[in-house]
Amino acid sequence: MSSIIFFCSYIALWVLVLFETLVLVVLVRQLGSQQTKVTSETKEVSETLLATGSKAPEFQASEVLTRNIVKSNTLRGHYLLLVFISPYCSTCEAIVGDLESFRAKLNARLLVVCSGAKKESSSFVEKHLPKTQVILDHDGSISRNFKISGTPMAVLLDSEWSIVRYGFHSSDPQRGNPELKLKEQGEAQPENTILGFASINKGLGEV
Repeated sequence: MSSIIFFCSYIALWVLVLFETLVLVVLVRQLGSQQTKVTSETKEVSETLLATGSKAPEFQASEVLTRNIVKSNTLRGHYLLLVFISPYCSTCEAIVGDLESFRAKLNARLLVVCSGAKKESSSFVEKHLPKTQVILDHDGSISRNFKISGTPMAVLLDSEWSIVRYGFHSSDPQRGNPELKLKEQGEAQPENTILGFASINKGLGEV
């Protein structure tokens, strides 16, 4: 009788081991699939950005608060930091307070491009960026031409109106808040995020 119990227990143990092994194999395959997906998405994002050194798209738009017309051909002659935001973006609200210091580190002029309806954009700018030059991208055409895939995003242009590099949002573990950092075109993306950057300090001396 005892031998039968031992045999049944032995069989049950092996069934349990096989079941756990099967679960582990499934989990490993799922993780591998997710990693492949992230790598593919990262490559796709990088390939859709405008190339470093290429001419930036021209545009014309009105300022959100003053309605003054801003033409891109009047913005040459110095480095320009374009920051793309949306009034519906909570991360944008979190980083707007850092835009001036971010601009100063890059020694560039700042122009914010707000994509959204006039009413919501005006309310957002009045509350968060009342002293900053912000233009309205009401139909999203400026964002599309610059290959902007989400907000906040940034594009640094040189004095000849050429693309220097792109920036996305990330979290600074020391500050615990989202901030914008620029990434060199073609640099490897951090593994933990599709929209990541290299350090903001890298290459600042070249600007």
